[in-house]
Amino acid sequence: MKAFKISVLAAALLIGAGVAGADAGRHGPDGGPMAGMEKVHSQLKLNPEQEAGWKAAQDKSRAAMRQARESHRKMHEAMKQELAKSEPDFAAVARISDETQESNLKARHEARDLWLKLYATFTPEQKLVARDFMRERMAKMERMRDKFERRGAERRIE
Repeated sequence: MKAFKISVLAAALLIGAGVAGADAGRHGPDGGPMAGMEKVHSQLKLNPEQEAGWKAAQDKSRAAMRQARESHRKMHEAMKQELAKSEPDFAAVARISDETQESNLKARHEARDLWLKLYATFTPEQKLVARDFMRERMAKMERMRDKFERRGAERRIE
């Protein structure tokens, strides 16, 4: 199960990797999940064909992120509207949620597929750069997870 979680995390990081700081600062001083993308981009030393693939994947990732934010906003509004009613229709909200999740998943898969297509063109040296970047990101995610788990344990003790 842990290997599955790690592979999902790695895929998620790879999917979002091309956003190259599109939302820098939105998640704290380190720039959030896209921190370090400009650095890894320059380290990869992409050829013109790969650069075009990077841009396409980056654009698709940005669009998927925008779509997800907009979907979240719409879901929030739909829930607020339903809660304002004397008899909210939670089934309607569930349908909207399912539809938006399916749409967002499709957009994320499209972005992921572009990143995987780009990765397939990498030289062995470029793959090492990508691997090292992913290792750094995973280590950071693990440190964050440990920090949150410690905080949760401290709260349970109180």
